[in-house]
Amino acid sequence: NLHLRLMPDLVRPLRFRVPKRDASVKLRAGIALYDLLTAGASHSRPFAGEPSYEDALCDDARFVLELMLDARRRSARTVNHAEVTGWVEEAGRVVGVTARDRASGGEATIRAARWVNAAGPWSAALAGTPHALRLTRGSHVVLAGDAPDPDARLFRSPDDGRVLFLIPIGGDRTLLGTTDLDEPAPAVDPIPHEEEIRYLARAFADRFPGRHAWRPVGLRCGLRPLLAATGSPSSLSREERIEEDDRGVIHVLGGKYTTYRRVAERVMERIAGPAPGAQSTRAVPLLAAPPISPEGAIHRAFDAEDAVLPEDVLRRRTGWEERGEAEPRMEEVLEAWAVRFRPSPETAREVSVGLREGLAGRRAPLAAWPL
Repeated sequence: NLHLRLMPDLVRPLRFRVPKRDASVKLRAGIALYDLLTAGASHSRPFAGEPSYEDALCDDARFVLELMLDARRRSARTVNHAEVTGWVEEAGRVVGVTARDRASGGEATIRAARWVNAAGPWSAALAGTPHALRLTRGSHVVLAGDAPDPDARLFRSPDDGRVLFLIPIGGDRTLLGTTDLDEPAPAVDPIPHEEEIRYLARAFADRFPGRHAWRPVGLRCGLRPLLAATGSPSSLSREERIEEDDRGVIHVLGGKYTTYRRVAERVMERIAGPAPGAQSTRAVPLLAAPPISPEGAIHRAFDAEDAVLPEDVLRRRTGWEERGEAEPRMEEVLEAWAVRFRPSPETAREVSVGLREGLAGRRAPLAAWPL
């Protein structure tokens, strides 16, 4: 409810329905309890033929970008494609970091009075406690074609009974997922395995036999930084832990989108202590940039949204790649990038070839989908 109220451009309500064959007594009871815990805000219907409840959907990449832009409007300084390569210590306290510009290769030292490590899948490694997190990979298939209605579906895999989702994400696109498999180490560009695609395809064919109406056009894949524990990946807690080491660095391990504002408040309380009369971030709205034409979106990405490489635009500013819409825009994005950054002919060729190969490589697992 908080995000729906404060971020109406980024988060929208979405009803989830459960097919009758998956509506067990336990699941219906869970939906009823969810409705009780939300004081009826979920508008649940646990005892309908197809039980349902209301939740929300957000564009995660745009969500993070808008947070960064809002922070910058409030005097924060932001840097894209910068990698921390080490801590700078003086008298046993961390006073800075060494950083490398991944786009240009340049290096610099950045200093600050206090440091917070909120690097997601990399946070445990930066904290020097690599085994504090257990990473899991979540993969999705983006399907094109008209869904039967605007509601999402919650259903179970015929292979192992795991809960899966089929979610309308706008236009004629629908998201099918997700898998939950252990990942040994963080990756900048995680790619689904072919067996994950087969797993999702089997579940889709079993629950939605009229599958000819949808066709796979794209993939999504991400890593979950979960607190280390035993058990199956799907059983692990999605909560966070905040620690401060003896060098004064605060480390945020784990966490999720729905609690990010409270986590940020807890971190600031550790740094500055309670601030009587301070405005809670839970009352501060966040509005997204207005819709714009594709050409305008490309120029806005490079001019105002810190895009450095063409794939920043195609993947993380517009979502065109994952929706299977990158190829028609690729030349236009490459041209705008070249005008903005004026690369050498050799660099331009290298980036162009790398972009095309990257798009092909990330789509390759879709060959496992049984068309």
